[in-house]
Amino acid sequence: MDIDRLPHVGLVGDGHRLPFRDDDLDGVICTGVLEHVNNMDAVTREIWRVTRPGGLVYVAVPFMQGYHPASGTHQDFTRLTHVGLLELLSAFERIDFGVSGGPSSSVAWILREYLAMLFFDGGRGYSIAYMVAGWLTWWIRYLDRLLSRREKAHRIACGFYLLGRKPSIPVFRTA
Repeated sequence: MDIDRLPHVGLVGDGHRLPFRDDDLDGVICTGVLEHVNNMDAVTREIWRVTRPGGLVYVAVPFMQGYHPASGTHQDFTRLTHVGLLELLSAFERIDFGVSGGPSSSVAWILREYLAMLFFDGGRGYSIAYMVAGWLTWWIRYLDRLLSRREKAHRIACGFYLLGRKPSIPVFRTA
């Protein structure tokens, strides 16, 4: 499912109002989406609504990533810390949680942007410089194999993920 009709998309819809019945899905995968919606809480409530009791959810969000609006009118609104993601998905039972892109990925992303911006302010020159900077910095992210499991990796992680389960017994949330 996506908000745009693309060749690989089987269902077009908006995460704020998912086109499914209550407790309809065995699982939901939501990666690289929540930063592009203007109301994360509403989308999270929809994920809860459509996931059956005992169903799984996998959510991945960026943290230390550059601004990246999607095509068309889709913006880039929000970043979550590790604590923010845990709070957002607190109604789900946590199965696994961690760094989805480590500190080295953050450094590579920022350095690629920085190098392109250092030499060009935009246009074709910037695009070419961005591509060249990507060639120069691609290898840095592989250092995440060493750093992503470190105790302080969350401080400058590129992103976080949570794998959770909707409890079979109803959870009553105040708010």
